[in-house]
Amino acid sequence: MDPLTTFNLALSVVLLSVASVMDLIKREVEDWIWLLLASITGPLTLFRALLYLGTSYPVLAVISIAVSSSVAYLFYRLGLYGGADAKAIAALSLAYPVNLHERAVHPIAPIGILLNALMLSLAVPASLFLFNAYRLLVRREDVLSDLAGTPSHVRLAALFLGTRVTFPKRFWAPMVRVEEDGSVRISLSPPFTSYFLEEKPNIGRKELWATPGIPLVAFITAGLVLYLAVGDFLYLILTSISGAPSLSP
Repeated sequence: MDPLTTFNLALSVVLLSVASVMDLIKREVEDWIWLLLASITGPLTLFRALLYLGTSYPVLAVISIAVSSSVAYLFYRLGLYGGADAKAIAALSLAYPVNLHERAVHPIAPIGILLNALMLSLAVPASLFLFNAYRLLVRREDVLSDLAGTPSHVRLAALFLGTRVTFPKRFWAPMVRVEEDGSVRISLSPPFTSYFLEEKPNIGRKELWATPGIPLVAFITAGLVLYLAVGDFLYLILTSISGAPSLSP
C-alpha cells in the first residue's frame, strides 16, 4: 500500500475512533471531524488519482465517491441511520474510494465498509435476544408483560430489538407508549428524540420495554478496520460458500 493511502487510512481510523467515542458519550458528532477528514484526505486522493492517470484508478475513484455519497444520503433520507453516519461514509469515500486488495466483491470500498458495519451491528439484536431468552428461561422473569395482547410477530421482533429496563436509562428509548384512550402500544422503532428522555414515561410501571441507541459510527469504525484486516465480509461469506480459496492482499 502506497504512503498516501496509508496516511489516509490511518487518519480515517483515528478520526472515526474519536467520532465513535463522541457519539457514544454525547449522541452527537461535531462536524469538524468530517471536515478535517475530508479536507486532508480528499486532496491526497486527488493527487493519487493524478499520479495514476492512464489506469482505472481515477475513473473508479470518481464512481466510488459518487455512488458512496449517493447511498449515504439516500440511507439518511430514508431514516435508516443518522446524519453522522451519512457524513462518515461520504468522508470515507474521499479518503479511501477504491479498495486495494482482492478480498472484495466490488471495488467501491466505502460500500463494502458500510456493509461490514451493518453486519457487525447484527450482534446487537442477537445479544438482546440471548439476554431476553436468559431472563425468560433461566431467571424466569416476566419480561414480556409489557407486550401482553400484542401479535406474536411483534413480541418476537421485540425480543431482538429491546429488553425490559428501569428508567431513566441513558440513551435507551421506551418502546411502550400510552395512547389518548389509555391503551398501551408497542413501537418497534421509537423516534430518535425518545432516546433522550430524562424521566420514566408515565405508564404506572417501574420498568418498561426499551431499545438501546448504539451509534452506527462505532460499527463503521470497526467495519473499516476489519475491511483492511480481512476484507469484505460479503466476499468472505461467498468464498466460504463456494469453497474457493481466499486471495491474499
